[in-house]
Amino acid sequence: MNITESLLYALKAHGAVRVFGIPGDLALPFFRIIEESAILPLHTLSHEPGVGFAADAAARINCALGVAAVTYGAGALNMVNSVASAYAD
Repeated sequence: MNITESLLYALKAHGAVRVFGIPGDLALPFFRIIEESAILPLHTLSHEPGVGFAADAAARINCALGVAAVTYGAGALNMVNSVASAYAD
């Protein structure tokens, strides 16, 4: 078991039911393991704010953790609005 699988099992144990994300350069190995392991289903979207809003919606609907995975840098900065909105509510 590698660190990605350990993280996915921990997220699942704490109630996460799916991962929303956008595969990007340095995160491609992480996304490959998410897909291959099938521990949590991966839903890819085309814009980072959509990832954040989808994870927030899934958390609210399932009363559980919402998981968003994007690359750091521009990808993470592009999620600031959706994360702030989830936090504010």
